[in-house]
Amino acid sequence: MTTYRQLTIWDVLDELSESPATSTLAPMWECLDAELEKLPLEAQLLTAALAFSQIADILKSRAEVLLQDTRDGLRPAVGDRNNP
Repeated sequence: MTTYRQLTIWDVLDELSESPATSTLAPMWECLDAELEKLPLEAQLLTAALAFSQIADILKSRAEVLLQDTRDGLRPAVGDRNNP
């Protein structure tokens, strides 16, 4: 018999930190909403604060990757005959 376990917000954030920079964040928001509604108010605030901190780190990393990709795309290719 197969046993399934529901992913926690921390599992989802861990997966997102390793996923491509263009992948969607929708599952993370859905998971966070589901997790928060089960908690008392103080735990909701603490969990949301920790999750938002990790989300900010993930978004920062993704932005850095996308900016670097953009910069790399704007640089002339090495050995390009049109650009010395």
